[in-house]
Amino acid sequence: MQYIDSLILSFKLGLTVCAILLAITLPLALLFAFKKIPGKIIFESLFSLPTVLPPVVLGFFILQTISPNSFFGILMKDTFGLKLAFSFPGIVVAATLASFPFMFSQLVTGLREMNPLLVETAWSLGKSPWAVLFEVIIPDQILTIISSVITCFAQVIGSFGIISMVGGNIRGKTNVVSIKLFELVESLEYKKAEELSLILIGISFIIMTVLQLINHKKVNREVSARRGL
Repeated sequence: MQYIDSLILSFKLGLTVCAILLAITLPLALLFAFKKIPGKIIFESLFSLPTVLPPVVLGFFILQTISPNSFFGILMKDTFGLKLAFSFPGIVVAATLASFPFMFSQLVTGLREMNPLLVETAWSLGKSPWAVLFEVIIPDQILTIISSVITCFAQVIGSFGIISMVGGNIRGKTNVVSIKLFELVESLEYKKAEELSLILIGISFIIMTVLQLINHKKVNREVSARRGL
């Protein structure tokens, strides 16, 4: 099957973006959930823009920013030897920006719903900030973290407009599964397009099943906590 490479590339993109976003959004979510920040609503609205902007609009501005003739594009090329436009690193940047609000909003919501007594008790026992994070916050929010990562991964796998705008269609570099499907349909290879679509439906079903299981587990844990079990 000629689309296996595109599936592998999409999974590689999804895992890379999820790892980057988890490292970025978790500290930011902790900050926005527990600290008073001037202009918090403005920042959160700005962070949420990719969820309402047409992907091609966001993709266009990203492409303008990372193009070889832009300041940022020249800086990345001269400093790190990276060409971002129409390359795998470029679609990583694009997918990271597009997926940021999906992970950030879930983490912030989960942290804000967390029982504040857990953190306060940890502080009163003299726990260090790192101990509070790794022994209290992360264990309590592990289901939310896993859910946000899976949601982000699914969003990256399904991205089309922003990837096509920033990455084009370069085999082995930017030819992710959504682009490959469009290519198959465009070349009238409907049988292969149908096979790939069924694979994507199967992947989507698995992802949604896992998310439902996580959500049910979260609800059951919250009900048990309210009952004092």
